[in-house]
Amino acid sequence: MSSRPARGGTTPAAWLVALLYGFRLRCPVCHRGALFEEPWPWSYRMNEFCPVCRVRFMPDKGEITGGMAITMVVTSLLGVAGALYLALFTSLSPLLMAVGLIIVPAVFGLWLYRHAQGLWVAVLYLTGSMEEPHPLAPGNRNGPARIGPQTGRAEPPKQEGRR
Repeated sequence: MSSRPARGGTTPAAWLVALLYGFRLRCPVCHRGALFEEPWPWSYRMNEFCPVCRVRFMPDKGEITGGMAITMVVTSLLGVAGALYLALFTSLSPLLMAVGLIIVPAVFGLWLYRHAQGLWVAVLYLTGSMEEPHPLAPGNRNGPARIGPQTGRAEPPKQEGRR
């Protein structure tokens, strides 16, 4: 049995559904599990596994950079659009413009980060990358996931007692 979660499909509607669940911070496989441990603004720590279907959200350590890139690009575009709008269509003082262009994108980026991570998990799911870590990737901090005999999905490694 394969460890790969069944993909959501290749139709535009399937992509839209998976991306919407990711943006809503829900597992793109079962649509019920939470991506993050606690609600915003209390935690930016993503669950390693879905609490419902036990699929591993990001099998490779470097996968976090996808959500960071989404946040950086969207926040930068917001800042540039805001700067152009303020410069061309308002008569605000440069000091107020600068303060607004620092505060608004910073707060927006903090809000967007978790949702961008959710979008990235949905992209990983849709492209079939939510399986075992890439063979060339360095080992995960908890070791490779085991495949459950009943579900065929990745299960978290069992933690051994401290010695």
